[in-house]
Amino acid sequence: MRVERAMSQLIFKEVKLHLKAENIKRSLESSYDFSVRAAFKAIDDWNYNYIDKQNLKRFLRSMGHLASK
Repeated sequence: MRVERAMSQLIFKEVKLHLKAENIKRSLESSYDFSVRAAFKAIDDWNYNYIDKQNLKRFLRSMGHLASK
């Protein structure tokens, strides 16, 4: 019974997180100065034309966030 309860709590939290992320995305997309291309270029700082672990890590660090694995 505890396993089922733990699983249902995990699924509930996952759905809640997904809904929150979708709301944040909608809010960002509706901003007048947002563009997907500009966001991509901000992360792809060395113009690789793709985003890899290293340039994502540099971007997050420059934004004040130390990412963990």
